[in-house]
Amino acid sequence: MRTGDTVRHEPSGEEWLVAYVEGTDLVPCGWPLTFAKVSDCKLVTACSDEESTALLNRMADMRDGGDVRCRYARRKLGILE
Repeated sequence: MRTGDTVRHEPSGEEWLVAYVEGTDLVPCGWPLTFAKVSDCKLVTACSDEESTALLNRMADMRDGGDVRCRYARRKLGILE
């Protein structure tokens, strides 16, 4: 699972767009900021490399540069803060 994939969060039954996966944590896009266990999520749709990069770029441009998803995207894209 990676940025841009769609997953089903089994405990809630919700489908989420993945902001990022790091270690055993999965963080979806949207509000409120949520941390879930990767083991609680099942891949529904894998995104393309282009879709993943496009979402990383959108997250890197977030107004709230302190958001963990924004910071993750900037790290992945090599953007210095």
